[in-house]
Amino acid sequence: MADDLAGWARERAPALRARAEAEAVAALRDALVAAALSEERVRARTPAPPPPPEPAGEGIWVYGILRGDAPPLPAGVAKKPVERVNGAGLTALVSRVPLAEFGAEPLRRNLNDLAWLEEVARAQEAVLDAALADATVVPLRMCTIFERDQRVLDML
Repeated sequence: MADDLAGWARERAPALRARAEAEAVAALRDALVAAALSEERVRARTPAPPPPPEPAGEGIWVYGILRGDAPPLPAGVAKKPVERVNGAGLTALVSRVPLAEFGAEPLRRNLNDLAWLEEVARAQEAVLDAALADATVVPLRMCTIFERDQRVLDML
């Protein structure tokens, strides 16, 4: 009788195992779907957090570095005048730009706007081209922005 029982178990074991696995997978799937739907309902009832406030003030956009002074330069990024920050025998060509447009988060958004990006890139290039007419300039990456003059001086 033990042999008959073992034979019966061997015959049915693969089918029983497959059925148990299928039931376990179905139960897990149902639990995951229920959890996802519940989470979605909670998200739908929870209002989105308000966007962070736009940063206030100005940042300092740096175009490039040169030795000595630069010739008169065209308006720069955001149509702001190009200024000079002098230190350590070098001159940084800079413009003061609004952080509401050039702060970290607004800048991330604006870099996806091709018209905005083109305008900024052309302004950067125009300033560097004008400076290169009379001096050797080490250009900085576009969107090099410092918090204040002292940071620019530290960099020089």
